[in-house]
Amino acid sequence: MVVTIVLKNFEEKLIDKGFVRVHRSHLVNSSSIQAYNSSDMKIVLRNNEQITISRRRSMDIRKRLTTRRAA
Repeated sequence: MVVTIVLKNFEEKLIDKGFVRVHRSHLVNSSSIQAYNSSDMKIVLRNNEQITISRRRSMDIRKRLTTRRAA
């Protein structure tokens, strides 16, 4: 049996729990983000994995990370 669930469904359920959509294929827990590099359009996770950020989502991600660090 194969079950297909669109990532948007997970995004809607997890957005209030600190997850952020960084790319059409990536939903990331914002507390796992170690660094944000706006010139390379990438984030670095705590496990040192690098994920490319979509241009369309970059402003939202920057805003969320700034808000999180200010809190």
